[in-house]
Amino acid sequence: MSRENMKYGTEEFEVKISEKFIAAELESNPVELVKRTTEEHIHYALSNPIASPPLSKVVHPGESVCIVISDVTRRWQSPETYIPILIEELNNCGIRDEDILSVC
Repeated sequence: MSRENMKYGTEEFEVKISEKFIAAELESNPVELVKRTTEEHIHYALSNPIASPPLSKVVHPGESVCIVISDVTRRWQSPETYIPILIEELNNCGIRDEDILSVC
């Protein structure tokens, strides 16, 4: 019998699973990240996207932008952290607040 500690919100509980029901265990690849604050990581990601030009090269003054965000059931994404930074970056690119639409 395999015993695993699980978390749900602030609660932690033990789950017992028979070995016959375990086909495989998946583990994430270790990734070394540069020590940055969450905000610094977001700014870096916007300035250095993977396989795309930076935001400043994609949007231009006078354009409209739509930001699609998850609803509150996906709270692990912390929109209260990244949305203000994203809007600030868009403003720095010349996108006015009234030209930004968010869809949840």
